[in-house]
Amino acid sequence: YARAIALLETQFGRTHVDVATSISRLAIAKFYGGDKDTEQIKELIFEAKDIIGRRFTVLSPLYAELLKDLSTFFISQNQLEDALSFLDQSQQIWENKAGRRNNIKAADIHILRGDVFYRQSKYDEAESQYRASQKLNEKFFNDKHPEYVKATARLSKLYYTDGDYKNAKAYIEEVINNYRNFIKEYFPALSEREKTKYWNTIRGDFDFYNTMALN
Repeated sequence: YARAIALLETQFGRTHVDVATSISRLAIAKFYGGDKDTEQIKELIFEAKDIIGRRFTVLSPLYAELLKDLSTFFISQNQLEDALSFLDQSQQIWENKAGRRNNIKAADIHILRGDVFYRQSKYDEAESQYRASQKLNEKFFNDKHPEYVKATARLSKLYYTDGDYKNAKAYIEEVINNYRNFIKEYFPALSEREKTKYWNTIRGDFDFYNTMALN
């Protein structure tokens, strides 16, 4: 990514959209790769956000996606009010583009807003957000879609934290069964790298399932 950014800057200048996209991807790669330099990650995302804002408008879908990336980062840093602010801005852009009723992008925002409320111990509000995400993903896809399953996993953890072990068990078992079916059906066609990447995205839910079972 760093080499790609340098090349794009040479050819197009620092306001080209591909530069911003590359910077954003670099920041996300660092974030999910466990890079400890959180200040650099934040600077990279803000730099990409500023480029998009200058090159296009602050109402573009690219800008909305960068706002969502920023909210994800701020949630990880427990800066929850900032995260909510970015989510609100991102949601407003998507509503202007797609409306309120047929906006699948809102599903991601609901999950992230639910994560904020969960961290704030506002469990009723978090549950409402996760269920809103489920509803949208079921409407546009089905109840086996990865994003629907993600929201279901979040609900299980919420119920467990809130002491509702019956629902926690039911929801995490639904999640695990979905993962097992996916592995059975699709894993044979995946490369080793793709298998590893997928496992890394779901292993936390298996760990939670095992921890809950032991407890």
